[in-house]
Amino acid sequence: MPRAEDFEGRDPAELIDEARSYVGDVVGKPKVGRDPVNLPMIHHWCQALDDHNPAYLDADDAAATRHGQLVAPPAMLQTWVMDAPEKDEDGPQPQVLERLNAAGYSSVVATDYEHTYLRELVPGDVVSQETSVESLVGPKTTGLGEGFFVVLKHDYRDATGELVGIGRMKLLKFKPPVRSGDATDAKPKARRAPERPDIIQNEDSAHFWSAVAEGRLLVQRCTACGELRHPPRPMCPHCRSTDWDTIEASGRGTIHSYVVHHHPPLPGIQTPHPIVLVDLEEGVRLISHLTDDTDPAAIAIGQAVEVVYEEVKPGQTLPLFRLAGDDASEADGATPRSLTAADLTRGQRLPQQRLELTPTLIVGTAIASRDYQDVHHDRDAAVARGTEDIFMNILSTNGFVIRFVTDFLGPDAVVEEAKIRLGVPNYAGDTMRLLGELTAIEVRDDDALVTIAVSGRNSRGEHVSGTVAASVAREASA
Repeated sequence: MPRAEDFEGRDPAELIDEARSYVGDVVGKPKVGRDPVNLPMIHHWCQALDDHNPAYLDADDAAATRHGQLVAPPAMLQTWVMDAPEKDEDGPQPQVLERLNAAGYSSVVATDYEHTYLRELVPGDVVSQETSVESLVGPKTTGLGEGFFVVLKHDYRDATGELVGIGRMKLLKFKPPVRSGDATDAKPKARRAPERPDIIQNEDSAHFWSAVAEGRLLVQRCTACGELRHPPRPMCPHCRSTDWDTIEASGRGTIHSYVVHHHPPLPGIQTPHPIVLVDLEEGVRLISHLTDDTDPAAIAIGQAVEVVYEEVKPGQTLPLFRLAGDDASEADGATPRSLTAADLTRGQRLPQQRLELTPTLIVGTAIASRDYQDVHHDRDAAVARGTEDIFMNILSTNGFVIRFVTDFLGPDAVVEEAKIRLGVPNYAGDTMRLLGELTAIEVRDDDALVTIAVSGRNSRGEHVSGTVAASVAREASA
């Protein structure tokens, strides 16, 4: 296998021309998975991604679904060959990538990921991968620096040679940035994720915020005339008395008015960001906002809401609101019943999911996908390579996108295709919110193919966008 050092001292332009010569349909030796599809790895994956789909985990439950037996999560397609011994030593992928490394384009990030699933994998399948370089485009100026876009095509086959899936990954090979001075090895300083501004308190409002921290909502009451007032202030606007006490509000109310903020971005706040003016049952109005997992399309004036207390940053709690009767934790691990085409309509929105991007999640999902690149596990190494922190790998993002869709459609859904594009990174310490909308229903002879557009946003903006296509039954069986 070629190494970048093999080309040391060569003219970069010459190396790039040589890299282009490998673009085409030439395929090296297949890379065969070290292990067959197996339940321990499936369980590891499902635990890391908190995926409770019984089609992957329980033989009896899986047998009762449209799958008919235990199947592997479709997003694991590449995982089965991730740590296999490298066989493509003379193939186009290493020839292209190592020449780009030697030409100075030594940093890499995946930008697009597409899978077509031709059949479901089951325990015992042995998966192999054949790789070709479909295209090499550049140099291009990007937000990360000057680079080349490389599209790798992967054909996945089983032990009989049957094509079971096709994958495409677009990589950006770019020159690592020099952050300070003239030193080529300067390490960037890690930047913290943007934080929500501190709560502003004074002598008049301290009692209110102290109660919120305890999970109570207090409203000021004038002891002279009995009028309630909010926000807290030293004097009654009705009788001018400065004597007051408080009552504890129920936390229930209705939406008097609202606005959904989309732009510009605000530190530590995800968009779309629904801001509400709430009429509390007690007769005062309070400005707040709805929880991050509220679907903006579901908000209406006059709608009932109830308070929830959320620690938005260490030591600082806000009284937020959610739609009354709306369970804010849609992604609680419970798999809904299986939906059919008769249950679905074009334009239907999926219940949102909120994903806390803890370091454990970032590391655990990378390991579950057999991705051992240090930028997903080692913060110091990630910062040295020009990123702010460890970040989620693209296999995990694809897994969460597909889980989002199958959580909605239910265990009978058979995923046929997933196409995603990455935007801003999912850094450790942030939160991602997944939104989805059903964009198409195609009724076929024996089933229906539904297409769902998915977007995942964190505090920096859009992390992922794309579509998932899955088949469902046309209608419930008798």
